[in-house]
Parts: sequence; C-alpha cells; structure tokens
Amino acid sequence: MIAESQLTKKTSFMVLQVWRALAAFIVMAGHANNEAMNIAKNTDMFYPFSRYPSGVGVDIFFVISGFVIVYASRNLIGRAGRWRGFMCRRLIRIVPLYWFYTSLMLGIAFILPQVFDTARPEFWHLVQSYFFIPHVRPFGDAVRPYLALGWSLNYEMYFYVIFAALMCLPLNRMMGALLLFLISSVLIGLSLPPGAMPLKFWFDPYVLEFLSGALLAYVFLRGWRLPKAAFWPMVALGFGGLVYIVIPESYSVEGQLLRFFISILFVAAAVLPRGVEDMAPPKILVALGDSSYSLYLSHPFAMGAVQLVCMKLGAPLPLFVVLTIIAALIAGHVSYLMIERPVQKFLLNRLEREK
Repeated sequence: MIAESQLTKKTSFMVLQVWRALAAFIVMAGHANNEAMNIAKNTDMFYPFSRYPSGVGVDIFFVISGFVIVYASRNLIGRAGRWRGFMCRRLIRIVPLYWFYTSLMLGIAFILPQVFDTARPEFWHLVQSYFFIPHVRPFGDAVRPYLALGWSLNYEMYFYVIFAALMCLPLNRMMGALLLFLISSVLIGLSLPPGAMPLKFWFDPYVLEFLSGALLAYVFLRGWRLPKAAFWPMVALGFGGLVYIVIPESYSVEGQLLRFFISILFVAAAVLPRGVEDMAPPKILVALGDSSYSLYLSHPFAMGAVQLVCMKLGAPLPLFVVLTIIAALIAGHVSYLMIERPVQKFLLNRLEREK
C-alpha cells in the first residue's frame, strides 16, 4: 500500500533539482576537461589536469530518472490505459529538444563538414538515431547515435517502455515485475556477444541505476524515512566519492561500483531524510537543475564554438575549459528558456485539449 498522504501530497524535491544541475555540470565540465587533454596530447600545449570520469553525471541522471518516473506516476500505477498519457508526456519531455540538437548537428555537418569529421550522415544511422534504436555507428565501433550524447536517451526510452508496459499492475506487483525483468535481462546480457544489438545495449547493467531510483521511490511512497540528521553525512560521503573516483579506472569493476554507489547516495539524500523536502537551495542552483537537460544536449556546441575561438587566439587550455563552462551554462539556460520550456508548454497544452 502507498502511504495515503503520498497519493495526494505533491512534494517538491528541490535538492533533487540541485543534483540534476550537479550531474549536468559534471558531464559538461568533464567533457571540456577531457577535450583539453586531447588537444594537449596532439599538440605541444600545456595542460596540468588529468581525465575525470564524467560518466558519473549520467549515472546520477539515471537514478534520478528512475525515482521521478515512479513517484510522478504514483496516481497512474495500477490503472489500466494510463500508459498512453504517460508515454505522451515522456515523449514531449525528451524528443523535441533531442531532435532539435540532432538536426542542428546534421545541419552543421552539411555546411561545415570539417567541424564534425566523425559525424558523417548516413541514412540508416540517422533513422536509428532519431528513433532511439541502439546501434553501432557506421564509422568506428562505438554504440552511439548521430548526436553521441543521445546514447543515454536510448536507455531512458527503454526504461519508459518497460515501465509503461508494467504500470497497469498494482504498485507492489509492478515493482516486483520491474525488479525481476531488469535483473534477469542484465544476467542474460552478460552472456550476449558484443554485436547482439540492440539487446546487448538494453540489457546492460546501466538499467540497474533506473531500477535503484525506482526502488527509492517505492520506499518513499511506502513512508520509509531516514533521520533528518542523515542528510549532511550522506552528502559529504557523496562528494567524497566524487573526489575519490579519479583514483580507480572508471570502467573497472571497482570504478563502476563506486559510481553506482555515489549516484544512489546522492538521490537517497535528496528524498529520504525527514525534512529534506522543506529545504530551500539557492535559486540559481534550482534554475540550473531546471535547465539541466538543455545544458546536457547543448554543451558540445558551446564547447565547439569556444574551441574554435581559443585555437585561433592561441589561448591556454585552462582558459579554454573555463570559457567552455561559462559559455555552456549560458547556452544551456538560454536553450531552456527559448526552446525547451516553450515547446513543452505548447505540446502539453495541446495534449490536454485533445483529452
């Protein structure tokens, strides 16, 4: 049974918005840092910093997504036919902005092919990219869509479909089925050959991060809480993990388990301690959380523009990283205000009118 108060109470998880901002910042700053390292490796330019496993930002996003999907759908779970509305809203949330930036990259590739030398447009590659079908790129061996960052959205869409298929069940049965299916699929995926796409991609342990977020939502809805005093120790441990994570190789078993633990810890800290929903983080951090999806998709374009200018001027690489971070934060928020939010509002209003 869901705690009765959780059926009607709308909780604003402001700390969760801050973690969204943190996750997007880690990905964006990590990419800028890693690009600076690549430039230094291929030139005689000096850069003093080492590679950071920015993928932990995506891990945090996945756990947040698992939590939000279950919590936001709490009044729909166990009700037949509600999957249609759920999927429509998730498509409105994800698709327009992703298609916009994929199309922008495609347009730039046609106009300035030398800018994206690893993004040559091929028909089936584009079709699969636009429709979230995991596949091996026609150039190289990476499983990536045309807009490379879209690989994470392929997991998002997969989780949405699985959740939509199960949400007609009562909460307890739905969570049991979700747990059984995702764990079983990961075990099967371990035995699949690398080329068994898209199943090899969908059955990756990454899906357990969505499951972890879903389980956090489940215990929250059942009324389980941590003491209020647990919040700051959990946050301190999470940030300590973000510092320590540079030591193990991020794709080693140790590194992946550490990233998994850090992600769960941050999300648990944002939702389970008593009184956390009453916290009021700085508005600028909440605003960055609101624009985190735009920041995630737009930052490669901001980074590319800054890189062109810095290379022409011979700017030092640390300055390139700082300017990229500033430009990406601005571009991401502008994208949110001018593209993401207006388009979502228009489509959601249209969806409501057609009910």
